[in-house]
Amino acid sequence: MAFDQSTRNRLARFVGEARSLLTEEFTRQLQHEYGIDPANGEITALGKLTALDDARRETARILRETISYYQSQSKAKPMIAIDRILREQAFTVLNRLCALRMAEARG
Repeated sequence: MAFDQSTRNRLARFVGEARSLLTEEFTRQLQHEYGIDPANGEITALGKLTALDDARRETARILRETISYYQSQSKAKPMIAIDRILREQAFTVLNRLCALRMAEARG
């Protein structure tokens, strides 16, 4: 099924807005729950995150490992590695939501 130009434009706008909303939400979560600030690259020590339960503490640990890995791969500043995580997470969640919606449409 081919889309006309108007439909493609609306779809592109929707995808861009959805990705932006997801990125904003992940940014908020990184800052408020996991002690990672994408704006300046500051990362709170894991031991200082005393309000986290075990599952979230593990997520915080994995996030720090991923940031460290990305930095070691490209010699990037923490902000660049954090931005990569944000983009990847937004992309992944949006693709999964689209896949679920397509599966629903197909029954």
